[in-house]
Amino acid sequence: MHVWTDDTGSLILPKQKIKNAVEAYKGLQYNPKIELAKAYQRKIEELTGDIEGVGGADIKKTLDSINLLRKSIRELEQEVLAVYEEEGKMVGGGERSFLENMHKNRDLYKKVIQKR
Repeated sequence: MHVWTDDTGSLILPKQKIKNAVEAYKGLQYNPKIELAKAYQRKIEELTGDIEGVGGADIKKTLDSINLLRKSIRELEQEVLAVYEEEGKMVGGGERSFLENMHKNRDLYKKVIQKR
């Protein structure tokens, strides 16, 4: 409880400073392709749960959908890895700093949050 409370004993999690810190952290870690892969994974889990209630041709369609989503996830993961490898390369042989990459991620995250 000491971790989650301040000196007065009240919970710190609902405080605005903590919420701001969580949002800032999410922004630094944000990658749209990773978010899309997570959405695909949630859909696979949903389809897997639904497979018990379907039969015949519907099972084949569901399995085909799951396989397509898995293939898409693998492709997204490869794209993310390629981007990370490419991010370090700049004209003239320079490299972006870790901080520059984190700022770029934060800016992308802010754009997504503003659209919601």
